Amino acid sequence: MVGPERLHAARLQDGLRPGGTYRFVMRGPDGQDNPFHGVYREIVRNERIVFTAILDNLPGHELVTTVTFADEGARRS
Repeated sequence: MVGPERLHAARLQDGLRPGGTYRFVMRGPDGQDNPFHGVYREIVRNERIVFTAILDNLPGHELVTTVTFADEGARRS
């Protein structure tokens, strides 16, 4: 799995459901691992996903991300 530019990610996941967990380990070009994990707080199909992210190297700091999906109509190729 490829993450942000020049970073590679390994992913472990307990399930895309409220209360489900995930864990990523991003490996930089220098070989350094940057692990983080979180919990899916809310999942509304075709509308919204809310999840947390905690960097293992920076405990005590929790990020909360909300992704909202919007129908933008039909796309033409």
